[in-house]
Amino acid sequence: MCIRDSYLTGLVLTALAPYQNQAQQVSEAVEKGLRFLSEQQGQNGAVLQNGTPSCQATAQAMTALCCLLYTSPSPRDGATS
Repeated sequence: MCIRDSYLTGLVLTALAPYQNQAQQVSEAVEKGLRFLSEQQGQNGAVLQNGTPSCQATAQAMTALCCLLYTSPSPRDGATS
């Protein structure tokens, strides 16, 4: 049984952040977690928990992104919209 939980995903990503560049499996898990959180983001930016916007899940996702030093691509980085 696989439980997909936005809040717990954020917690796990926060815990994995210091190790994200030390092992391939950790890097893959981080990417998978980031994809999941992205899929759970609502139109207003809040992260959904069981289909409902959740301030706790949103805060945990933001903490994880900060710990991962995640930044969105910018046009300077060669990203296109």
